[in-house]
Amino acid sequence: MVVRKFFLVAVLLTSCEDKLNWIKDDVPAVYSIDPDTGQSGTIVTITGAHFDIIPDKNTVTIHGTRSVVTEASQSTLKFIAPDETTGPVLVSVNNRFAEKQPVFTYK
Repeated sequence: MVVRKFFLVAVLLTSCEDKLNWIKDDVPAVYSIDPDTGQSGTIVTITGAHFDIIPDKNTVTIHGTRSVVTEASQSTLKFIAPDETTGPVLVSVNNRFAEKQPVFTYK
């Protein structure tokens, strides 16, 4: 009886493993940006998770205009706000996009 229960648990865990891969996927997450308003050249800090530590491997756009990422860690990105652009800030890492898109407003 014990062997059957163990076998059943092992089968269930094995079959669930593939369905849980999305948890381990390391999709980038954006929690906040600071500041959320500024001029061209403003250094903006994004706080989040699952960023690449190499700045060039992270892409940050504001309303489709690409920004220059100057610093990167697993939990923060710093980028330079582009010229006269207002809109959602989209972050991608290795073609994986963060769901949350806070808005940066050009002033």
